[in-house]
Amino acid sequence: MASRVLPSTQPVASIETLPNELLDQVLSYLSPGPPPSSRKLRQVPVHSITSSTALDLKNVSRASPRFRALTRPLLFAHTRHELRDQDRFLDFLREHELAPYVQSVVVSVRSIFPSSEKPLWWVRLLGEVDPHHLTVIAPPYMFAHMALRHLDGVHSWAFELPLQTIQFHRPAQRPIPLPNHGSDDTLFSARPWTEILFNEGSSLRAYSNYEYYLLRVPSIMDHWGSVDPLQSKELPYPVAAISRLTSFHYIAVFPFYNHTNLVLKISGRPGEVG
Repeated sequence: MASRVLPSTQPVASIETLPNELLDQVLSYLSPGPPPSSRKLRQVPVHSITSSTALDLKNVSRASPRFRALTRPLLFAHTRHELRDQDRFLDFLREHELAPYVQSVVVSVRSIFPSSEKPLWWVRLLGEVDPHHLTVIAPPYMFAHMALRHLDGVHSWAFELPLQTIQFHRPAQRPIPLPNHGSDDTLFSARPWTEILFNEGSSLRAYSNYEYYLLRVPSIMDHWGSVDPLQSKELPYPVAAISRLTSFHYIAVFPFYNHTNLVLKISGRPGEVG
């Protein structure tokens, strides 16, 4: 005679019954790991650098208010916001007490007018969060603005470089001294950055112009390299910030030869030049 399987009388356990400590451990396995922007920094600069198809953690956050609260620190470990929306972004972090969990920030700048953004916007940003990586995707003029300098864009028409990317990195274990805003308010000196990656974009289009070798790349690197540090008392870049670098990565498609030489000169002798 075949035996009958008796139904279990024990109730089915729900994941909602787990304590927060165990749920945190479970949810950590859904975290996508490094931010998607880290895999796209060497591609042609675009605003969609942070796009990702990994939505598991975000989908879990929609399941219930409890899951939403538990997943927020993981979801906002790597953040992205439009510079024009920075006030709302920081208000949201403050409201939900997320600032201590932020490890990296990507700032996207869409304005094409140098004077349309708030001056020293990075001072407020870094006053609220303390990321290990800070990435900015913006038109070329914006990087000169971050160095409190003016960029000569007289040859911008020849290059068509709508966007460039810069990323700052600092070691996670190093204590962060408060910056002396009286002497240097640039983003380059706002933290003791030890590594900079600069993606200048493509200069290929400029080679189609007559006497292309006379053109100047609309880039802060060209601006910095246009001054001989041995001949000028006032340099267009923060000397202390540049000398602190241990790694410098310069990315460009068909860069100009003279421009590349200038970049190598101002980079000094860091531990690694990429």
